[in-house]
Amino acid sequence: AEDENVIYIVSDGLESCGGDPKKAAEELHQSNVKAVVNIIGLNLKTPEKNALEQIAQAGGGKYLEVQTADDLERQLQEANAELWLKWKNWGAISQVDIRNQWSKKYMELVTTSESSLKKIIREHDRQAKALLYLMNQKKVSDKAYNDATNLANKRYEMISAKINNTRDKKETQFTNLRKIMEQRISEDTKKMQEKLQK
Repeated sequence: AEDENVIYIVSDGLESCGGDPKKAAEELHQSNVKAVVNIIGLNLKTPEKNALEQIAQAGGGKYLEVQTADDLERQLQEANAELWLKWKNWGAISQVDIRNQWSKKYMELVTTSESSLKKIIREHDRQAKALLYLMNQKKVSDKAYNDATNLANKRYEMISAKINNTRDKKETQFTNLRKIMEQRISEDTKKMQEKLQK
């Protein structure tokens, strides 16, 4: 979902600033600010309501009507509660998204590591079979066989250790990044919810 900036404009219906408020609301809504313009009308007549409804619609928002200051306070509290809930939902959805991304990256890492390990195991097995064949055919001495086998084993151990170490480092990096992102999301959500509760 795209980020949105929600704007509430309270109006008594008297236009005293000049300009084209409908066009301004539309431009603001379509700009990089991605603003949603909501308008609250305070005790208005029908023509004024209609004009403000059109401005709210052009701004991608909605028109609400109140008759008294108490109604206005209640409406603003409801808007605050709605924003609070949206922030809570954003936090929860974002946390799930981060975990899903981590799981996907982790599975890619495991798959790549397993594939690399299978290749080095296959290579080691072929070397062992080739050396055994040469030994049985009396093509190499016992010492040459033992030396070559030791070299093949060292190569296998070195490469498989490198694959495992690389996988472990990458997993640690992914996990640390996930934790940082989860903490940031949690902090941002908490800050905004605290602001909206004031």
